[in-house]
Amino acid sequence: MTSEWLRYLIAVADDGSISRAARECSISQPALTQCIQKAEAEIGQPLFLRRNHGVELTDCGRIFINNARAMLFVGAQMEMAMEELKRKGTRQLHLFLEEKIRNVLYRMWMRPFHEIAPEAEVQISTGSTQDGEAYLLQDLAELAVFYTDRRFRKELAYDILVESEYFLAVPEGSETARHLAAHPPDLRCLEEETFILNSGKTEMRFFQQKILEKYHLYPRKILEADQITTVRHMVGKGYGVGFLPDALAREEGEEYQLFSLPEPFFYQTVLARRKDRRLSRLAEQFREMVLEKSRKE
Repeated sequence: MTSEWLRYLIAVADDGSISRAARECSISQPALTQCIQKAEAEIGQPLFLRRNHGVELTDCGRIFINNARAMLFVGAQMEMAMEELKRKGTRQLHLFLEEKIRNVLYRMWMRPFHEIAPEAEVQISTGSTQDGEAYLLQDLAELAVFYTDRRFRKELAYDILVESEYFLAVPEGSETARHLAAHPPDLRCLEEETFILNSGKTEMRFFQQKILEKYHLYPRKILEADQITTVRHMVGKGYGVGFLPDALAREEGEEYQLFSLPEPFFYQTVLARRKDRRLSRLAEQFREMVLEKSRKE
C-alpha cells in the first residue's frame, strides 16, 4: 500500500465523504472508491461504514487510520533527515593527516582553504601511513596526506608534495669518513658512533628513525638537537654522525662529508586518493589548493 493510498484514505476519514475527499485529492470518485475497496480487501475487514450522509470509520478503520498517520509522519521525518544529510554531505570534507605533520599542515592549509570554501566542514583524522591508506580504502576519508618510501598501492593515486633523498653526514677527516670513502657503502663502521638526531616527534626524527631501522643500526649513544641546522653544526664539529635530507645537507662552511646510503633512501610526502572514486567538489578544491602551494614552495 503506497503512501499516496494512505493519504487518500486519511482524507476520506477526515472529510467523512468520499466525494469531498476525491475533490480534495484531485482524483475521480470512482477511483477513490476503488482505492478503498482494494485497501479493505488487502486488510480483510471494512474500514468505513456507508451512511446516508457520508462515511464513518469502523473500529478497524480507526486503528488503521491512526497508524497510517504515524507512518506518513515517520516517512516525512525520514525524508527531511535524508535531505539534511545530503545537504550536509555537500559541505563536509573528510581528510586524513599523518599525525607527525598534522599541526604543521593544519596551520598551512586550513585557513587558506576556508577562505576558498567558507561553507566547508572539515573533519580530520590522524594516524600512521598505514592508517591513512586504510581510511582511503574503507572510504572513511577522501584525501590523505602521509609519508611513503615509494611503496605505492595500486588502488591509490598519489600527488607527490615533497621528495627528499637522505645522506649520511660524517665529520670531515674522521676515521669513519676515511673508511666510508675507501669501502662504500659499508656501514659497519658506524657501530661505535654517536648519532645526532632531531629531538621529539618531528618529521626529521621520523625519517632518521626509519633509516636506522632499515639498515639495522642500533646506536649506543644518541645526542638530540632541536633544529636540523644544529644537527649539521654538531656533525661538523665532530660530535657524531647524522642523516640529512638533500635540500638541507649541502651547506657551505660546514665541515662534514656526505655519503649515499647503500640504497638511495627517499622519503616522500604525498597527497593520496582512491583511483576508483570521483572527488567531491570540496575535495577537488582542497587538492588544487595544496598542489598550487606545493608548486610555489
